[in-house]
This record gives sequence, structure tokens and C-alpha cells, in this order.
Amino acid sequence: MDADGRLEIAAGFATALGPRKDNQDFGAVHLGTPSEQALHGMLAIVADGVSGSRAGRVASELAGRTFIDGYLDQSPLKGIAAAGVAALSGYNRWLHAKGRSDPEMAGAATTFTALVMRGREATVLHVGDSRAWHFRDGVLTRLTEDHVLAQPSPA
Repeated sequence: MDADGRLEIAAGFATALGPRKDNQDFGAVHLGTPSEQALHGMLAIVADGVSGSRAGRVASELAGRTFIDGYLDQSPLKGIAAAGVAALSGYNRWLHAKGRSDPEMAGAATTFTALVMRGREATVLHVGDSRAWHFRDGVLTRLTEDHVLAQPSPA
């Protein structure tokens, strides 16, 4: 908090290269104007592309950018969770159709975790196995549960 009791936000993004040769992570923070902050809040997003091709990176970045634009276009009266779901529903349908029609996008998917802070309320929107955590007074608490498909055991 600053001297006036207002929340100060500092954001950064770090990622580590996994077993693949390219990194398909995408992170974004949208602080917005004071008017946007009052109506919609501040947004932080992490998405991790799921694919063996570059399509995972496309899926994660487009999910993040689409969420920001789509969420800000929603009525704040709709509620944070409903506006967030509405912001990504069209993108989800597009990505699924693109994966079926474009060989370069076949199998493209992404995890998605967003935090919307509006007023004194924080809402997490989440799908996949990227995680959101809460850190207070030296205690780290996981806020999300992983959504993963069971994989067959190697023979």
C-alpha cells in the first residue's frame, strides 16, 4: 500500500525452458486506466501452450490477448467470472475449429490462469495445470487445482 492506502502493483514475468527447444509460455498484465480499474479491475494472465509445434505458443498468446480485449468489452455488471468466461468462449470455439481445419494448428491448446483484481475483490479464472498461488506473511497457498487428462502409463 502507498501512503494514501492505495494498492501498488509491481509485475514481472519469468519462465524456464522445459524439455522442448522452444518456450510456449505467455504472460501479460493489464493495469488499465483509472476508469478501467474501477469498472473492470486489473488483470494478470499466465498461459502455457500445449503442443509439440509452434501452435502452442500461438494458442497461449492469443488466449491472453483475447481475454484482455474480450473481458474489457464486457459489462462490469455481468460479474467478473461470467465476463471472463464470455471473453474466452468465442476464442475456445475458434481454436478448436482451427485445430481441426489447419494442420499447423492441429492439437493446439493452452492452459490459462488469470487473476482479476477489482476493488477489494480478487477472482481467479483457471483451466489446465498452470497454477495460481497466494503469498501472505511468508505462507504460500495454492489457489487452483490442476485439470489434466489421465495419460496411459508407458509400457
